[in-house]
Amino acid sequence: MLLLPDPAMDIALIAVLFGLFSFGVNRKLIDQKAMKATQKDMGEKRKKAMELMKKNDEKSKKEADKLNQEMMESTTKTMGGTLKAMVVVMIVFFPLFGIINASYEGKIISLPLNVPFLGTETSWFWWWVVVGIITSIVLQIGIKIFESMKEKNKVKADA
Repeated sequence: MLLLPDPAMDIALIAVLFGLFSFGVNRKLIDQKAMKATQKDMGEKRKKAMELMKKNDEKSKKEADKLNQEMMESTTKTMGGTLKAMVVVMIVFFPLFGIINASYEGKIISLPLNVPFLGTETSWFWWWVVVGIITSIVLQIGIKIFESMKEKNKVKADA
């Protein structure tokens, strides 16, 4: 399956492309604004439910139970979108993982630098994991920067 002359670069390229695909699917299938709003709402409800549970009267317990029920319903709705994204990503991941495993099984990957806990040589799988983690971090930071710039431009345009 060699796409590039170096297996480390080959696996890094595939891991980055898969990371981009996974990130795109999650952004497309999961309503990020709704998820953030739900998380904020859940935090407020959780705090209120904890305060109500500290009281020992029946009315407070019923109100806390109602809040807990609302939180369960919100969680179920949020999980639905997350599950769809996970299924789409897994449909691509499992065949890709099988192809990569068949192509690189038993091969030692010489890393371009000394990676903590891995050293300068590792299996293709651990190199995939390292590149995947780095890709995820870079994408998250990039999106946060992009969204903050977008928000600043929106504020300037509104002023």
